[in-house]
Amino acid sequence: MEKMRSENVVAYEWLAEYVKVSIGQGHTSRTQQLVRKRVEVDKWNHDIGPNVFKVVEMLKLKSNIYHPEYSGNFHYQVRGPGDD
Repeated sequence: MEKMRSENVVAYEWLAEYVKVSIGQGHTSRTQQLVRKRVEVDKWNHDIGPNVFKVVEMLKLKSNIYHPEYSGNFHYQVRGPGDD
C-alpha cells in the first residue's frame, strides 16, 4: 500500500475509503441480519422453529397407526396397516 501511496496518492485515498466502506457495510448487514433472526426466534412458541414443529406434528399423527412388538433378544418389529 505504501508503494501505491508514493506512486499515486489519489488512487491510494480512493482505495482506502473504499475498503473502509465495504468492510463497514458487510459487518453492519451481518449484524442487522443476526438481530432480525433473534427477534424472530423470540416470537417462537416452542424450542424449535415453526416449520420444523409442523413437520414433527404431522409425522406424529401419521405414526399413530404403527406400533412396536417385541421380537425377542432386544429386537422389535414395527407393525401397522397391511401387516398380518
